[in-house]
Amino acid sequence: MIFYSSEAYARQMNSWIKATPKEQPVFAWLAFTALMIPCRRLTSGLSASKASMSRVTPRSIASASPAWKALGIIHDDTPLPHLELDKEWEALTPEQQKYTAKVMQVYAAMIANMDAQIGTLMETLKQTGRDKNTLLVFLTDNGANPAQGFYYESTPEFWKQFDNSYDNVGRKGSFVSYGPHWANVSNAPYANYHKTTSAQGGINTDFMISGPGITRHGKIDASTMAVYDVAPTLYGIRRHRSEQVAGEEAGVADDRRQL
Repeated sequence: MIFYSSEAYARQMNSWIKATPKEQPVFAWLAFTALMIPCRRLTSGLSASKASMSRVTPRSIASASPAWKALGIIHDDTPLPHLELDKEWEALTPEQQKYTAKVMQVYAAMIANMDAQIGTLMETLKQTGRDKNTLLVFLTDNGANPAQGFYYESTPEFWKQFDNSYDNVGRKGSFVSYGPHWANVSNAPYANYHKTTSAQGGINTDFMISGPGITRHGKIDASTMAVYDVAPTLYGIRRHRSEQVAGEEAGVADDRRQL
């Protein structure tokens, strides 16, 4: 069996949950790493990704803007970020555009694979009778990463070991990332895609929660929160009032606004 991290992690998590007695609570933290660099893929899934990405370029931000506004993700007067990158994209040769588009196709295939693994987890919860009483939290740590290999000029010897030719993109022996143009697409509509900045694109990330106790379904909440709000919120859902959990000091949510 070929090792692929998303599948291996999900397979192990599914195994643990299935082996746990139904009456015993489960705390499961499934931390996928597939969307970090380098972009690597399985052979399966790339063709579908290639088809879905065939018309997508960094200029796609502009065409997607009306949908974001209709969903309430951004205000009507929100300016689109880094449109100067469109000019940089147009300045690339057709071969350069073809190469970076393939890297993005690999990245998209990685996302599709991760989504499929989340699907196996949902099916496991259903099979084990936990789907109706499980709180699900999905979040990410930071914005998109624009870094590419040539950013790391201090390590030229390191990069000599890789074959990043077009035909080998995403395969064994390659080490590629999708770069600033596609990072801009990934982080749109927020400004400044760089994951190490405190701009919106760096810190305004996905957070979704569903399950018992969640009363606002399908709503977008603009409240400011951070990952350290998660544990107190979970304690509040469980109506845990102790100041200690497993002998450690633990804050308790003082209201239910985040729910």
